[in-house]
Amino acid sequence: MSADMSAVSNEASLVSSIANLLPTTVSRVLFAVPFVLTLVLYLTPSLSKTTQNLHNIMASTEHVFFSSVEAGLFSETSDSALYADLARLQLTSSELREQSLRASLSTWSYTRATCTGLAFRIRGSVDSATTLKTRIEVVCY
Repeated sequence: MSADMSAVSNEASLVSSIANLLPTTVSRVLFAVPFVLTLVLYLTPSLSKTTQNLHNIMASTEHVFFSSVEAGLFSETSDSALYADLARLQLTSSELREQSLRASLSTWSYTRATCTGLAFRIRGSVDSATTLKTRIEVVCY
């Protein structure tokens, strides 16, 4: 029993000696980083929900665009700026979806994707797709 107590006291003295060696700012950073990371992971929306939202908005935008082309309201060649924006958003959407799927493979990948702002980039693409859909509707209707 005394051997267990001495091991505990040795560990406690080791922790206190390490704490004494480190400056207070370093120890605060070491304790704050896990807390901030947990907070960021908890508050950011899940990647699967934002990716699904992006997919739905893109499908809606494509439907409005191609319905307008089929109705003869404009041709793909006459409004090339809208067509180019739609193509760019389709490519961006595919890339973000791929990154989101890769991030779902492990906890570390998900954490890294969250810390690099993948959810915010997806949300930015959702906003761009919504804006494009509105532009198409204004031009056509």
